Amino acid sequence: MSNLQSVRPPDDFFEMLEDLSVLATIPEDLLKKLARTLEEQSGFLTTEKLAELVADALPDDTQGSAAFNAIQNLRAEAMPQLMEMLETWRNQDDANKRMLSDEQHAIVKKHLPILIREYPAIDRMQKAEWLKNVLGNEVKGLAFICDARPVYNKAQDDIEGFIPLATLKVVYERQNLDDEEIEFVLSESALEHLINEATKAQQQLSVLKSRVDTWMPGGCVEVEE
Repeated sequence: MSNLQSVRPPDDFFEMLEDLSVLATIPEDLLKKLARTLEEQSGFLTTEKLAELVADALPDDTQGSAAFNAIQNLRAEAMPQLMEMLETWRNQDDANKRMLSDEQHAIVKKHLPILIREYPAIDRMQKAEWLKNVLGNEVKGLAFICDARPVYNKAQDDIEGFIPLATLKVVYERQNLDDEEIEFVLSESALEHLINEATKAQQQLSVLKSRVDTWMPGGCVEVEE
């Protein structure tokens, strides 16, 4: 599920409408309890932990899914825009009003502000994810392909030997969300150098994390991949 900064795009409107209709069936006291729980969270609230908290508060899978989607995809500052969009859509024709009745609409208008508000732990997590992605291209996957390149004799009628090589293929996502890939051919010595440098980087990150945890317990964020 993606994190959006405003209401969902038009293509997802009817999926959102289904979630809103389900939200109208959730008892108000359960929504308030869930909202209090989320407000009390410290540190960085991951998507997995959020799902657990929602499931604990709303045992019904359908209701829990609708609440989870709303929390992930809607923002408090976008509520006026969303309410205006719903009002405009419902007034287009009677069929739309039957999809979201007057009673459901009234309950949605009451329930959404209870659930959709500023949650510092979620905001911190989203900022951490943004920082991870905004400062460079994000690696989506990588693979090593090993082979041997033949060395032919001068007459090109025989093979005198082979050169073992490893090709590193990296698939990454650019800031514009386009996926691209790049390949590097590595000799055995170059591959060994890469492994050594990666090991050093891993050790440095470990030291950095331990020092930060000493200064600020829980300060290192495990950003979701």
